[in-house]
Amino acid sequence: MKRIISVTIVVILSLQSIICFAESTETSVKTAKTAIESIVSLNSDDLTAGDNVNDWLAFSLGRLGQSSDAYVSSAEKLFNEERSSLNISDIERISLAVAANGGDISKNGMLEAALDGFDGDLSEKLVNQLIFTLHVLDSGLYKVPDDSSVTRKKLVDELLSRQLDNGALYMINENTSETDITAMAVTALAPYACGDKEIRASVDSMTAFLSTQQTEEGTVKNWGAPSCETTAQVLIAICTLGIDPLTDVRFIKNGKTLIDGLMSFQESDGFAHNSDSLGADPYATAQALYSLVAFVRYENGYRALFDMRAEQISLLFSEVRSLDYDISRTDTSDTAQMSELTVCFENVPVSERMYVYSYPSLINDNDSLSFSPDTLCDNTGTAVTSDIFAERIKDEQSLTVADNNVSVIESKSMESENSEHRNNSRSEVIVLLAILLAAIITLVINHTLLKKHFYNKER
Repeated sequence: MKRIISVTIVVILSLQSIICFAESTETSVKTAKTAIESIVSLNSDDLTAGDNVNDWLAFSLGRLGQSSDAYVSSAEKLFNEERSSLNISDIERISLAVAANGGDISKNGMLEAALDGFDGDLSEKLVNQLIFTLHVLDSGLYKVPDDSSVTRKKLVDELLSRQLDNGALYMINENTSETDITAMAVTALAPYACGDKEIRASVDSMTAFLSTQQTEEGTVKNWGAPSCETTAQVLIAICTLGIDPLTDVRFIKNGKTLIDGLMSFQESDGFAHNSDSLGADPYATAQALYSLVAFVRYENGYRALFDMRAEQISLLFSEVRSLDYDISRTDTSDTAQMSELTVCFENVPVSERMYVYSYPSLINDNDSLSFSPDTLCDNTGTAVTSDIFAERIKDEQSLTVADNNVSVIESKSMESENSEHRNNSRSEVIVLLAILLAAIITLVINHTLLKKHFYNKER
């Protein structure tokens, strides 16, 4: 009897913990949203293109759905009038901000300009330049111009050549592991890791390194000292990989998550660089802002921060999420089921496979799922940004995928659909627990009745 009561208590506590977890997730998203809104007291119309902080703020606002034609116009004007004075990093940053605000960088010359500086030896380029060139190309899955000597594969290979034995990347000094750069590389390599086991292995070792740099306060160290910017970059990286920062034990230290760590740097007017800073820092604030945008996008089922294509159509979204769910809950020793899931994964366009987050268990021993970085896209379309907070009901959405097919179907708003998906999953768990609890209560009642029956019989 005591054993049955104990099991009943465990079931009740399990139900309470599930409800508490759901509330905790919702609270974290609300905290992030509140922090975003406290920072954003301006709009992109007021931002001057060409300034590092302004461009990243404009990028963040664009990824929030607050795109600005005025910012795009000012950025294109700056690009056309002062192109010769802009370095490659300036062009890459401005290009991403313009794409986030709905500009077509494949038509205004920015895409070609971002690639112009890579005609020579890639080994001479800084690792951050390699990373952001990939971001520019992949922001709308743009095709590399035919007259360009650079390719996605060359960029990826050169990036991986900068990796150290401990999994980290270095910026300049081969004896110095750079946490920021390593996190940024993970973000850039995420679309390719699902098509190449070696790339995935490298990304896994980078991710493992990032985990070792997290402190018990949830913050992340670079050069031995925690900072807001480093914590922000790691948050972006793991969200892009589909690693939940609220539940994955690799990024929870002493009960503290990356969100806890990032929010520890918050000031009344932004975010500080580190715990010793006096007041908010513009660069730290800008990076904290777009990392929080990355987190909210991940939690609500939107595309990754630097993937600025139109959101997945309803049917594709459902198929990808269902496949991800099935793979994550299938025993890899069940060869028949894994084979079926592999066929399903093969039917997912290569440009969407990164969103089947549990794919590693499929690709580890299956070369047929490999694809070259150069075949990731065949698209010359425009990057499209969406509002991630407003109600977005779209009668039609189109998606250009890797094989150049275009699918158009009716779809609900992505926000309401993802909410429905979460609620359905939570409801299923609660129903199962309720059934289990009812069964246990029935056992208790039956046990009591039988005991009473035999007692009376003996008398």
